[in-house]
Amino acid sequence: MMPYYLLKMIICLIVFTVCPFLLGENVVILTKFNINSKVIALLYRYVMGWVLELALFQVFAVPFILFKTHFTYLLIVWVLFLVVLMLSGVFFCFKNLKKNADILELKTSERVNKIEKIELIVSMCIMVGVIGFQLFQYGVKMHTDLDDSRFVANTIEAVDNDTMFLRSPATGEYVGTWTGEQEKDVTSPWMLMYAALAKITGLSAATIVHTVMPVILLLLSYFTLWMVGDELTEHNLQHTVYFTIFSALLYMVFSGSTYTRGVFMLTRIWQGKAAVAAFFIPLVFYFFVRHFRQEENVIYRTYLELMIINFALCLTTGVGLITAAVLTGGYGIWSAIAGKRIKNLFYSWSCELPIILYGCIQIIIKGGI
Repeated sequence: MMPYYLLKMIICLIVFTVCPFLLGENVVILTKFNINSKVIALLYRYVMGWVLELALFQVFAVPFILFKTHFTYLLIVWVLFLVVLMLSGVFFCFKNLKKNADILELKTSERVNKIEKIELIVSMCIMVGVIGFQLFQYGVKMHTDLDDSRFVANTIEAVDNDTMFLRSPATGEYVGTWTGEQEKDVTSPWMLMYAALAKITGLSAATIVHTVMPVILLLLSYFTLWMVGDELTEHNLQHTVYFTIFSALLYMVFSGSTYTRGVFMLTRIWQGKAAVAAFFIPLVFYFFVRHFRQEENVIYRTYLELMIINFALCLTTGVGLITAAVLTGGYGIWSAIAGKRIKNLFYSWSCELPIILYGCIQIIIKGGI
């Protein structure tokens, strides 16, 4: 019989690595994503796989919370959809087996001399060292914030009591409805996502929140920054490495206040608003840059990528909802004017639908209507 700890390791491996890649394959097929860089192709699948996973959780979580059902029902529906999408990801992987095999080769056609090769190796070692140090801090240590008792209490409530935002995070007493700041969590149930991962993997809620997911989110942030750097440097590998190193070092000293992006990223990335600053804003920026540069090849299906990102942004916090609205609306206007295509405005603003939906629900909950 397989030891329990080994079974948990296998489950964690599937949940945190295999599942995002397979889900990301669906996004590639859906949006017809086509990038020649093999490294970017791999990173994109992993990043967008996680985003799709979060977006689906947002879609299912809000109705279940509004109807005050058991957390287990939400978990079952979410997992079933993930399994279906994973199977479809496997199908598409085998269907495009030759293309995916070429991606995994990760060979470069660029010729570099010995000095440039040494420079690249040294710079990549520095990059791995800096980012590895930051991952070590999250993986071995943990940071508790003043809001920690409320956030983690909501996660533990779902895991232990099978309810969602119906208990007081201060006393654990059953209230039966959403009160205080928990009202805004109804449309942005970020902490419930951690509870779902804790249930699936068998790890404790506190371990997921403070150790596992900070490492994952930090990796996703740097994967996204790498993709941003690749676009800004016009696919120059050496310059992309420098861009990533500079960003990583900048965050380590960029702590003039507790609300800077560096502090959010390196001390409490597990919070929804910190994930917005560290991960989602760079991801939206990457979409905008890549999308605008490929304007002549863009079709309406590529905007589905932005729609998925906006759903995931709504999951994080009210800040994520507002950020998604501003960025998406602003890009729609800018791309319509700069690209001289009025249809871009329609496509971009269509991606505001989840923001409008959850915004209206939040207004109703708070008694604004």
